[in-house]
Amino acid sequence: AAYTEYAEVIDASGQKSLCRFIPNGRYIGLYTDKTMINRKDVAIDFTYLDTEGDLTFQYNSVIPDGKSDGIEYALKEINCGKMTNTRTWKTLSIKLDDAQFRESLLMSGSDFCLMTTNGRGFYVKKVEIVGADLYD
Repeated sequence: AAYTEYAEVIDASGQKSLCRFIPNGRYIGLYTDKTMINRKDVAIDFTYLDTEGDLTFQYNSVIPDGKSDGIEYALKEINCGKMTNTRTWKTLSIKLDDAQFRESLLMSGSDFCLMTTNGRGFYVKKVEIVGADLYD
């Protein structure tokens, strides 16, 4: 994960967990194997510490055929709801059918961002990208 900081947090049960702190509005860059490059249908699972603020997911999407704005992708947003400040670990699953993966020399990358309205950022324990057909 890019643009993150290592952190230790204590949840509502008093358990200490190692995680990443994601400053608000920073993108998380993940790498996956080459089989994902031609996929547009993926699911992303976030395990995050439920604090406060509204969650918004941003991602790079494929530009539809026949349309061009000079770049290979377009930015989209999904409203994911409000956190309830339970300080427990929760999982947010997001399914996409128009994800844009970018090819690199060794692996592919997909930039996306989970943001909060409180402006402080949030804690993430796990992020996983999988084929959306595994969820069906």
